[in-house]
Amino acid sequence: MIPSFEQEESYFMKQFKLCGLGNPIVDIFLELSDPEFATLGFERGTMRLVDLEEQRALIQRYQQHEPKLVSGGSTTDTVSSTQASSKSWVSISAIPLS
Repeated sequence: MIPSFEQEESYFMKQFKLCGLGNPIVDIFLELSDPEFATLGFERGTMRLVDLEEQRALIQRYQQHEPKLVSGGSTTDTVSSTQASSKSWVSISAIPLS
């Protein structure tokens, strides 16, 4: 069923109590054994930014582990944690086109 203009307008004009604007970050979660993790040379319990080339290599290397991509970044994390019990929030991220 195609929504009417009025239905679309009410959806897009929904009122939010909190809106976060920020740069997008995608967290990639993998379940690895201790020996597999050791080969990475990463420190446990830390966050590490990787460039596109390294990201592609890691995803290719561990594809059989079914990587899980999750929206992250401080804006999304902050907004979702402060409004955990409410559905009246939105987090908006923009990816540069260049």
